[in-house]
Amino acid sequence: MRMSYRGKGMAPPLHYHIAQQEKFSVISGELMLYHHGKLDRIGAGHSFQVEPFQEHAMWNAQDGCTELDWMVYPALNTAVFFRESFDMANKQFERGKKDLSLKHKIGLAYKYKQEIRLKSVPLFLVRFLHALLFPKKHFGKISRRTDLTAERIMQ
Repeated sequence: MRMSYRGKGMAPPLHYHIAQQEKFSVISGELMLYHHGKLDRIGAGHSFQVEPFQEHAMWNAQDGCTELDWMVYPALNTAVFFRESFDMANKQFERGKKDLSLKHKIGLAYKYKQEIRLKSVPLFLVRFLHALLFPKKHFGKISRRTDLTAERIMQ
């Protein structure tokens, strides 16, 4: 994929991938990279790789545009995750909000748990919060089965 970061950005959440490797090559501009417990500035012509379970975050280091080539393997649903995340963020921005709601963030973290994990929010907490915020997705089927079982007992 070709990624373009336009304008100086903020550091995204520190994250890792459980089943994916990533390889990045900076084409133009400069990228800030937090990886292996240290912060580096990566310029055009340089590449780096991130292995599964390695915590990392990256963002544009300059006011101008930074472009990079990015390979993710296996791809899984990474492209869909980014499309959905950016669509949600753009809709929130159009409404005058600067960030996604907790419900949006937990929904994405749960749905794409095979693609990305946040260091600051362990998976058990994502699952718990998702069940609280989206109870029908977790408990809707259980109550229907319970109702059917109760009907059979009553007959």
